[in-house]
Amino acid sequence: MAVIGRPNKYDTHIAPFLDEIGILRLNGVNYETIAKMLNISLRTLNYHKKNIEEFLHTIKKNNDGLILSLEDSLYNLARGNYIGVKSKTVYEIIDGKIDKNMIKSYEETKEYGKPELGAVIFSLYNLAPDKWKNKNDVNLEVNDEVAKSFKEVLHEENT
Repeated sequence: MAVIGRPNKYDTHIAPFLDEIGILRLNGVNYETIAKMLNISLRTLNYHKKNIEEFLHTIKKNNDGLILSLEDSLYNLARGNYIGVKSKTVYEIIDGKIDKNMIKSYEETKEYGKPELGAVIFSLYNLAPDKWKNKNDVNLEVNDEVAKSFKEVLHEENT
């Protein structure tokens, strides 16, 4: 692209690093930090994000990837994620020495982390809001006869 006059910040500071910006967003780095890394202002970054389709597409694609990654993490926290396999080997002892060639027993178990309460509650609030909600709807009906007698009691106490 032929540049006439002053070079555009997008062409000099952003376009050469689109792949890197995408990776940073995918890893959750915020826009303010990215702008500092590119040596431009946040306002300039936002301007080009809003006005240049190529940049907007890069940001959106990697934001979607970040969202999927976070959703996967939330799912693992809510379910109790798989940690790994723990193995235990017991060897025979011959003449007071451990014989590594003679296995007495071998045990292998899969370990899972406990579900995180906050992740479970957040997920239920969002996945089943009709059953799991933080607020209950309360409908009050006012009985005019009770309201009148209440006003009368208040009036009597004041006199």
